[in-house]
Amino acid sequence: MEKTLAIAFLIIFLLFFIFILRGLYLKALLHFRLLKKIYPDELKNVNTYFQFMWITNTFRLNFDILFWFWMPIYYSKFSPDEFSESALELHFKLKQNNKKLIILSICFIVCFITFWIIASKLGG
Repeated sequence: MEKTLAIAFLIIFLLFFIFILRGLYLKALLHFRLLKKIYPDELKNVNTYFQFMWITNTFRLNFDILFWFWMPIYYSKFSPDEFSESALELHFKLKQNNKKLIILSICFIVCFITFWIIASKLGG
Protein backbone atom coordinates (compact mmCIF):
# COMPACT_ATOMS: atom_id res chain seq x y z
CA MET A 1 0.00 0.00 0.00
CA GLU A 2 2.78 2.45 0.90
CA LYS A 3 4.60 1.78 -2.37
CA THR A 4 1.46 2.48 -4.41
CA LEU A 5 0.85 5.66 -2.44
CA ALA A 6 4.45 6.77 -2.96
CA ILE A 7 4.21 6.18 -6.71
CA ALA A 8 0.91 8.08 -6.88
CA PHE A 9 2.42 10.98 -4.97
CA LEU A 10 5.48 11.01 -7.21
CA ILE A 11 3.28 11.15 -10.32
CA ILE A 12 1.16 13.94 -8.83
CA PHE A 13 4.29 15.82 -7.77
CA LEU A 14 5.82 15.54 -11.25
CA LEU A 15 2.59 16.73 -12.89
CA PHE A 16 2.42 19.77 -10.63
CA PHE A 17 6.13 20.41 -11.24
CA ILE A 18 5.66 20.28 -15.03
CA PHE A 19 2.59 22.53 -14.93
CA ILE A 20 4.30 25.08 -12.69
CA LEU A 21 7.43 25.10 -14.88
CA ARG A 22 5.24 25.53 -17.96
CA GLY A 23 3.50 28.48 -16.31
CA LEU A 24 6.81 30.08 -15.39
CA TYR A 25 8.13 29.60 -18.92
CA LEU A 26 4.96 31.14 -20.37
CA LYS A 27 5.36 34.04 -17.94
CA ALA A 28 8.93 34.57 -19.12
CA LEU A 29 7.93 34.57 -22.80
CA LEU A 30 4.98 36.92 -22.31
CA HIS A 31 7.00 39.20 -20.05
CA PHE A 32 9.79 39.36 -22.63
CA ARG A 33 7.27 40.35 -25.30
CA LEU A 34 5.95 43.05 -22.98
CA LEU A 35 9.50 44.33 -22.41
CA LYS A 36 9.99 44.48 -26.18
CA LYS A 37 6.86 46.67 -26.42
CA ILE A 38 7.88 48.93 -23.53
CA TYR A 39 11.62 49.23 -24.39
CA PRO A 40 11.92 48.85 -28.15
CA ASP A 41 15.15 50.90 -28.42
CA GLU A 42 17.06 49.07 -25.67
CA LEU A 43 16.07 45.65 -27.05
CA LYS A 44 16.26 46.52 -30.75
CA ASN A 45 18.54 43.64 -31.82
CA VAL A 46 17.05 41.10 -29.40
CA ASN A 47 14.41 39.04 -31.17
CA THR A 48 13.84 36.04 -28.91
CA TYR A 49 13.70 35.31 -25.21
CA PHE A 50 16.87 33.21 -25.47
CA GLN A 51 18.79 36.05 -27.11
CA PHE A 52 17.75 38.18 -24.15
CA MET A 53 19.57 35.74 -21.85
CA TRP A 54 22.98 36.85 -23.14
CA ILE A 55 24.56 39.07 -20.52
CA THR A 56 25.28 41.88 -23.00
CA ASN A 57 21.59 42.04 -23.92
CA THR A 58 20.41 41.78 -20.35
CA PHE A 59 22.43 44.71 -19.07
CA ARG A 60 20.89 47.13 -21.54
CA LEU A 61 18.09 47.61 -19.02
CA ASN A 62 18.17 49.07 -15.51
CA PHE A 63 18.52 46.81 -12.49
CA ASP A 64 14.97 47.50 -11.25
CA ILE A 65 13.57 46.48 -14.65
CA LEU A 66 15.64 43.29 -14.58
CA PHE A 67 14.43 42.55 -11.05
CA TRP A 68 10.85 43.09 -12.23
CA PHE A 69 11.47 40.73 -15.15
CA TRP A 70 13.08 37.95 -13.09
CA MET A 71 10.41 37.83 -10.38
CA PRO A 72 8.45 34.58 -10.72
CA ILE A 73 5.15 36.41 -10.24
CA TYR A 74 4.23 39.28 -12.56
CA TYR A 75 3.17 42.55 -10.98
CA SER A 76 2.28 45.88 -12.57
CA LYS A 77 5.28 48.15 -12.47
CA PHE A 78 3.73 50.67 -14.83
CA SER A 79 0.24 52.03 -15.10
CA PRO A 80 -1.80 50.10 -17.69
CA ASP A 81 -2.83 53.48 -19.12
CA GLU A 82 0.73 53.88 -20.41
CA PHE A 83 0.57 50.66 -22.44
CA SER A 84 -0.31 50.39 -26.08
CA GLU A 85 -3.16 48.08 -27.01
CA SER A 86 -0.87 45.12 -27.77
CA ALA A 87 1.10 45.69 -24.55
CA LEU A 88 -2.16 45.89 -22.60
CA GLU A 89 -3.19 42.52 -24.03
CA LEU A 90 0.13 41.02 -22.87
CA HIS A 91 -0.39 42.62 -19.47
CA PHE A 92 -3.78 40.90 -19.09
CA LYS A 93 -2.36 37.57 -20.27
CA LEU A 94 0.38 37.86 -17.64
CA LYS A 95 -2.16 38.59 -14.92
CA GLN A 96 -4.21 35.59 -16.04
CA ASN A 97 -1.07 33.44 -15.97
CA ASN A 98 -0.44 34.66 -12.40
CA LYS A 99 -3.86 33.43 -11.35
CA LYS A 100 -3.17 30.01 -12.85
CA LEU A 101 0.23 29.79 -11.14
CA ILE A 102 -1.22 30.75 -7.77
CA ILE A 103 -4.04 28.21 -8.09
CA LEU A 104 -1.54 25.52 -9.10
CA SER A 105 0.72 26.38 -6.18
CA ILE A 106 -2.16 26.28 -3.69
CA CYS A 107 -3.33 22.94 -5.10
CA PHE A 108 0.21 21.60 -4.81
CA ILE A 109 0.48 22.69 -1.18
CA VAL A 110 -2.91 21.17 -0.33
CA CYS A 111 -1.92 17.93 -2.09
CA PHE A 112 1.39 17.83 -0.27
CA ILE A 113 -0.22 18.42 3.14
CA THR A 114 -2.84 15.76 2.40
CA PHE A 115 -0.15 13.28 1.43
CA TRP A 116 1.82 14.16 4.57
CA ILE A 117 -1.19 13.47 6.75
CA ILE A 118 -1.95 10.18 4.98
CA ALA A 119 1.69 9.08 5.16
CA SER A 120 1.94 9.90 8.85
CA LYS A 121 -1.28 7.93 9.57
CA LEU A 122 0.01 4.90 7.65
CA GLY A 123 3.50 5.06 9.07
CA GLY A 124 2.62 5.62 12.71
